Amino acid sequence: MSSVSPFVTPTIPTTELDRVFNLPYTDKVLDLFERFREKKLDDVGIIDFLGTLDQANPEIQKAQSFLASPGNIIPDLSTRDAQLAWAALLAHVSQTLPPAQVRRHKIWSVLTADSRLSGSLGTSARYIDLAVSNRTVTMDWGTPGTWFYFAPDHNHINIDLFFTLAAGFDDDQAPNLFGVAHATAVMMHEVGHSQLTKRFTDEMLALQKEEKNYRDLEKRNGKLTRDEFKELSKVRKEFELRMMVLNAAEDNCVNQYAANQGAQFPHDFGKSLNISNVLLQGSGQILRKGANVPKPTNPVEEAQAALNQLCQVLG
Repeated sequence: MSSVSPFVTPTIPTTELDRVFNLPYTDKVLDLFERFREKKLDDVGIIDFLGTLDQANPEIQKAQSFLASPGNIIPDLSTRDAQLAWAALLAHVSQTLPPAQVRRHKIWSVLTADSRLSGSLGTSARYIDLAVSNRTVTMDWGTPGTWFYFAPDHNHINIDLFFTLAAGFDDDQAPNLFGVAHATAVMMHEVGHSQLTKRFTDEMLALQKEEKNYRDLEKRNGKLTRDEFKELSKVRKEFELRMMVLNAAEDNCVNQYAANQGAQFPHDFGKSLNISNVLLQGSGQILRKGANVPKPTNPVEEAQAALNQLCQVLG
């Protein structure tokens, strides 16, 4: 006989994925990312998104004032509404100005000077400085949409300021001791690439060489023949697909690298990796769509779905 009282609803176990997905602001973050992806943060879209946030929050009013007349306003990023409002404003600027002008806009200097964001960047820089195996790597904020990546050819780590801000911060550890950005775990992930990713596979290097041969041929002849262009396209597509698999396999390794950094710093990078996975890396969008995810309808889509599943298993 069951010992559970009929008057008590049994607790249904939830996964960490479910827990993060059900956080109060997850839906707002995913909404912002969808608007950004679809380029719907223009002059009308930004007002519409700000209207979905808490209008009683003075920081939202400050952000709206900045939108009307950019000035020397100092953001207070201590609330999720404020973080999302300023992330949306940054995305708005990136969608209404040429890329080269985004860094010169007032919002860029205002946000990069913020103590929460600069502290999170400094946390990653500290680990880079301690990484004796690759002490020459550099890192800096990237404009919205540039994402997080390590470029082996430039020995540089790019940290997308928009996604960092929108993903939010961990709880403050004490007064004036701010919690780091959850995307710092993604930064640690990229630091892991800078330490552990030495080069592309032999097959990928051969494809790069083949692509260069076609580009040289195009320079000599002025253009490629139709068959040559088709072969170049196949080479590029194969490299892209191999990169997907390589990233998925290496991500599994460098995620563990990132999580291990929690032993040296009072922050749970594993927790932040989970939050980043849901908010930034697609799991939340998949859960949001649920049964509405379209099924493959042709061999190309089936192959793409199979590759995506392989990458998920590897990661």
